[in-house]
Amino acid sequence: MSAQPVYLKFEGMWHRATLGEIIDDGPFALRYPRGEAVGVPLPDRARRLEIGKGEVLRRGERVALLGYGSGVGVALEAATLLREAGIEATVADARWAKPLDVELVRTLASSHELLVTLEEGVLAGGFGSAVLEAGEEHGIPLATAGGVAGVTQVLRIGLPDRYVTHGAPKLLHQEVGFTGSAVARRVATALGVRDGVPAQA
Repeated sequence: MSAQPVYLKFEGMWHRATLGEIIDDGPFALRYPRGEAVGVPLPDRARRLEIGKGEVLRRGERVALLGYGSGVGVALEAATLLREAGIEATVADARWAKPLDVELVRTLASSHELLVTLEEGVLAGGFGSAVLEAGEEHGIPLATAGGVAGVTQVLRIGLPDRYVTHGAPKLLHQEVGFTGSAVARRVATALGVRDGVPAQA
């Protein structure tokens, strides 16, 4: 196994690790993002990541934003905007799509009325779909429609299943609504909050 350093994006940061520290004994896929990373210092020491375990980055109530990949940064930005509207959102980094952290999903669903998944990928068959399927398989009461007693509403946010023109990621994200401000407005609408969400951070 190679000991070549790699950098893993989570918690809004890039963490230095070695392949031997993150791979157990089977195949592994690392996704390298396109575009700019969050500009923060790199840590001096690597931290071992437990496979299949996500992490709560910010605690709130009513709504939980569960980001995957670059969706974590969008979730954090949206949470900042929602706070200005009086909505304290929980933000969690799923970190893994497979294996999915089912217990994290269960915890978020049991303590929030709205669970929002954020992914920079097509929604059809994507991370949000995996969350819904995990709910069905593991008895977590989730539904895409709200207003059902004892069931947490799920709002999936990602890319549309259509051709998106080539261009700078920032412009394309604005086109498809994958920005903190667009997410904050959708969350506020789902929670019945009509006023107070700023247009930008």
